[in-house]
Amino acid sequence: MNRFVDIDLSRLPVPDALTPLDHDGTLTGRISDLKYRFDQAEIPWQVGGLKANPLVIVEEHATTYDLNHVAMVNDAVRGTLLASAGGADLEHKAAEFGVVRQVLVPADPDANPPTDAVMESDESLRRRRQLAVEALSTAGPEGAYKFFGLAAHPHVSDVAVFDPHSELCGDGEALLVIASNQGDAIPTDQVLDSVADFLDARIINYAVTPKRTRAIDRRQKLRPLTDKVIVEACTGLDYQVTAVLKVPYGPGVDVIRAAAEERLLAYLESRRKIGFIVSDSAIAAAVHVADSNGVALVEDADITIEVEGSHVADVIPEPKQLARVTSVVVTVEVLS
Repeated sequence: MNRFVDIDLSRLPVPDALTPLDHDGTLTGRISDLKYRFDQAEIPWQVGGLKANPLVIVEEHATTYDLNHVAMVNDAVRGTLLASAGGADLEHKAAEFGVVRQVLVPADPDANPPTDAVMESDESLRRRRQLAVEALSTAGPEGAYKFFGLAAHPHVSDVAVFDPHSELCGDGEALLVIASNQGDAIPTDQVLDSVADFLDARIINYAVTPKRTRAIDRRQKLRPLTDKVIVEACTGLDYQVTAVLKVPYGPGVDVIRAAAEERLLAYLESRRKIGFIVSDSAIAAAVHVADSNGVALVEDADITIEVEGSHVADVIPEPKQLARVTSVVVTVEVLS
């Protein structure tokens, strides 16, 4: 049994510590309590439908203040949870395990105009912080190899780990397939060299350059003594997605299309990992947007996925491949 479980934090339920924001309920409760207190004091007060009643206006103001306070408390709670913390809050959560936000592109104060540093995203930092507990071991467990591989270079976006049972490497070997967050996702020689040096890998399989055999540093502290580590560049599997949304006649067509495209791009980005399948059913679910009441705004959608010029139901990469979307086209067909 594999002790490593890569939990999808986005699927966790809403914490009980968060208080739902209910403006109408809060206002009704405050007015009812105020009326009760007036009745107890034998002060006649008819709320009725007088919107200009000063006391009702005061209660509306107090309700807004109450909800702002509740929202602040909710934000503070979110800042303490790995699944929802962001920005500096997330950096503090990461620092608990010695994980710091990586610099993707250093700042250039001498440029004209000067440029700020490009930093690691919250999602990337959150993932590395989640894996940090695996680093309490050497790099033997799958999760630890993932953690150290991601920590080896800021341009590493994903690490797939294979052992001899996968039949992709031999006895005593650990194969790490690396993807990059730059360009076409294929890591450069520099990135692979950094991962190999960090994990004291013996063999490096570059994307284009002939493979290289390193001299193992016996003073290393991460690689288990009996592991022969192989670092390899992932390969890419390109695909294209076209979605035709069927929406009823009415206003807001451009808004519906934009919302569907945003959801679709978010799903495709979440699948930009080694060996991850891209499902047409998940694409269909992503483009079926709904309004704030949950009413569907898209009646149907025609989804077309192409891989190497052929239509497919799902994009199914090989274990060492990363599926890369090269074109996303979302159009709308208004039903009469």
